[in-house]
Amino acid sequence: MQVIEYEIKDFEMPLIEMAKKEDFSRLCPFVQNPDDDCYIVTLDSLKVEAAIYYCGENFKECDIYKKLAKAKRKEK
Repeated sequence: MQVIEYEIKDFEMPLIEMAKKEDFSRLCPFVQNPDDDCYIVTLDSLKVEAAIYYCGENFKECDIYKKLAKAKRKEK
């Protein structure tokens, strides 16, 4: 097996900068500042599938998102 090593300098843009430029419009709006109940806060093997599904494009189907969005509307 061949092992390939990369250094950050080998990338055109550091990983942190790439993450900042990502399009988060298709992700749940609570991903960047998650609630304690969110799947991604305590991500483990039992929650990975749900996190991928609900924290991605399907966030409007998530019961946690619905609860948080409702609470946020009441704050206004």
